Amino acid sequence: MERQQQSMETEQEEVERRKRKYQKEEGGYVPCALAWEDLQFLLKHKLYDMLGRSRAELDRYRLWRARITQCYASPTDHLASVVYGYPVVPNEQGLFTVQEPPSDKRQARFILRDNDFPYFVQDGIKHSVLWSEKADLTEEVIAAQLSRLLPGCEYLYFINPPALQSVPRFKHCHVFWRQPSAARPLALEVCVDSVASAKAAQQGGSCACACACVCVCLCICLCTSGCLRLSVCLRISP
Repeated sequence: MERQQQSMETEQEEVERRKRKYQKEEGGYVPCALAWEDLQFLLKHKLYDMLGRSRAELDRYRLWRARITQCYASPTDHLASVVYGYPVVPNEQGLFTVQEPPSDKRQARFILRDNDFPYFVQDGIKHSVLWSEKADLTEEVIAAQLSRLLPGCEYLYFINPPALQSVPRFKHCHVFWRQPSAARPLALEVCVDSVASAKAAQQGGSCACACACVCVCLCICLCTSGCLRLSVCLRISP
């Protein structure tokens, strides 16, 4: 009993030490890159608020959110169009809104793609997001999909509590993963998705957005047909 008490006290001391080490700086950014072992510890203890972006990445994310609303009704509308391929139409203000299909018309597919604005982690660690268009993301479902989409890779995952979710309308979980050092890199194909082209189509000319953001992201899509697609999306927001 005494040993168990000592172990619990030691664990709590380690939690407090990590909280101090990774306490976010003024402005909300994370002070240093997280190692794999740090991620394991923080996720085990559900310290999700300790995760975050570097100063540069957080600034880039905030700039993107501010500027994307010059083209879309919300960042969520843009994301739903990019991730799921939902069509968009301009609203009364001339901003694009996504047209979501009814639940019975949605596909049972899972999409794993790079987080466009990844958390601050050490080199060799990828931060991606697993999106589910229809199915609930239970532990069993997540494990099954990641074992298919990331064969031979180590991975960690978590679902943010509602208060921390920036896109609560769509089912998703965050995934940190890494390939074995001797593994061959995944073969990727390139596709282009441009906010500029959407805005230009709306205006019948060049995009009026003052965005300046280029993102490259890994996208792996597994459909119910068993088709596995790997791609890199280059998103340009001029």
